Amino acid sequence: MLGRNCNPKSTNNLRARDQMCSVSGGVASGYRTGVSLLELTTVVLIIGILSAVAVPNISRAINEQRVHSAANQLAADMEYAKSQAKTLGRTVSISFLVDRAGYAIDVAASNGGGPYTAHLADVTLTASLSGSASTLDFDAYGTPASKATATISSGSYSASVTVTESGAPPIILYSST
Repeated sequence: MLGRNCNPKSTNNLRARDQMCSVSGGVASGYRTGVSLLELTTVVLIIGILSAVAVPNISRAINEQRVHSAANQLAADMEYAKSQAKTLGRTVSISFLVDRAGYAIDVAASNGGGPYTAHLADVTLTASLSGSASTLDFDAYGTPASKATATISSGSYSASVTVTESGAPPIILYSST
């Protein structure tokens, strides 16, 4: 019974004294509670191994998401430039700003507005335009003047966004090395 014989000086036998004086959940218990160094080390080791396996996968997933997001944004903005060319009845151009991983769309109407500029965060952008073109131009009918391919990459993951002279929606091809 706890309390009656729980005087540390009442017995010389340490185990008997510990059994009488320890409490677990309000009931006298014969076992010491706590975590041993071996148990703690094992848990830390398991967490370390799981972290070593998970971190590269998380990094890859982040790179894939960056590329998917940037490619989808570029494809949508190419469609936007195409629709604006039809709406405004004039040529609308996309200038690729590869040094800043972005592009500018000249949609300024007669009201004096400036170009729409997009920056693709945390990715690398390269552009390839057919012929000697320096911009991707959509005429008043929404037809591109030339074929253009923009490649977006982050880590070992990349996407190519291609517009052909047919005027079809942009094609996005993803790849991983």
